[in-house]
Amino acid sequence: MTILRTFTAQFLHLGAHALVLDHTRIAHLWAKDLPTVTHRGKVAGIHDALVGLGSELERRIALEATSTVCRG
Repeated sequence: MTILRTFTAQFLHLGAHALVLDHTRIAHLWAKDLPTVTHRGKVAGIHDALVGLGSELERRIALEATSTVCRG
């Protein structure tokens, strides 16, 4: 997980948002209070985060399909 943590820190430094799903609730405390990190540890919170991520993915796919049609 060290490499993933390193990449995440670099992306956060560049302004990205990270979704941390920490089922142990203690493995990624370094990210818990960062302003651009959504940290979820409870099963319900992880579920809600994944549902939200799925909705965002569907929105982006639909947006891409619309912009492709408009471009011809």
